[in-house]
Amino acid sequence: MGRWVLLLFLLLAYLTYQQNTTQVLGPQLNWVIESNPSNGTDRANSICMSEKFLYVVGSDYSLNRSRWRIEMREKISGKLNKIWTYNISDGYGELTDCIIIDDKLYVVGYEKEKSNTQGVILIFNVNLNLLKIEKALNIDIPQKITTDNKYLYIIGIGPHYIRYGNITIVISAWHIEKRALDLSLIKIGQ
Repeated sequence: MGRWVLLLFLLLAYLTYQQNTTQVLGPQLNWVIESNPSNGTDRANSICMSEKFLYVVGSDYSLNRSRWRIEMREKISGKLNKIWTYNISDGYGELTDCIIIDDKLYVVGYEKEKSNTQGVILIFNVNLNLLKIEKALNIDIPQKITTDNKYLYIIGIGPHYIRYGNITIVISAWHIEKRALDLSLIKIGQ
């Protein structure tokens, strides 16, 4: 009987040692959230974060049309805190990227109605209240936004016009905008 107790003790000591020395390689999963806000195609295109919250920007397809959508979620738990949506009149559109600067959330995206596509820039406070919306100058589909904390830099796809005599052909080209944090366009040389 004494040998069994000793053998059991050694086995438990070995397993405890193995458990304490086992290393976890790579990141650990804390939470997973699925958001399916509509019965159509929903897109989450970008994510940015403030001190306490994550902001996921994209679109949902509700009531047979596309809507801009932002979900504000708690970083620690992923819990949904607030939703902001905007019904694009009769067209299609998406929010494509976001960035946080100080206490403002800057978001870029576009709306498309019939044959017209228009890029937009939106400013929210960190509580997801819309403060300002501005049309992009020559960017039909803004794709990314970044900052040096003094200016905003926005890239995307815009029109490029090629003239052949009396015929003008429109193709897509890269477009880059430099804007102040109040969204005013910066002139070349500034």
